[in-house]
Order: sequence, then structure tokens, then C-alpha cells
Amino acid sequence: MLRGLVVIVLRSQKDNPMKYKNLNDGDLLQMLGDDGLKWAEAFQEIIVDEGKPIDVALMTGWFANAIEHSSAVRNWRVPHNG
Repeated sequence: MLRGLVVIVLRSQKDNPMKYKNLNDGDLLQMLGDDGLKWAEAFQEIIVDEGKPIDVALMTGWFANAIEHSSAVRNWRVPHNG
């Protein structure tokens, strides 16, 4: 169990009705892109609001996905000279 983990609710669910929970993996990644706020909102909706236990394995997977996907999004934006 992670100790001292603080989850900040960035927007109330009234302001941000569920928009991530029912997306498939590909659509979720496309919607989140490299926007840190969207990743935080999705974490709030998918994990915290559902009462899922938060542990090191979950956090490692979540952040690894965010970091790697953000890197890939930025790579796609950069023109490559072949």
C-alpha cells in the first residue's frame, strides 16, 4: 500500500461527467494523448472513484503507460527525415 499518496480532485464529477471509464484501451490512449490533466482526470474516474485499491504495481503501470504514450505522441508529431 502506498503511504502518503495524495490524490487531488481537479474537477468535480458534476463538471466532468464520466468520459473515460467506458472507453476501450486504444480510444482511451488517443483521448488522453500527452495531456497530464486528462491522465489525472482519467485516474480519478477509473481508479479512485471506483474504490480500487492503489498499490505500487498499479501506480507503476499507470505512470509507465502515461510516460511511454506521451513520448510516442510527441514522436509522431516530429517530422522524421528518412
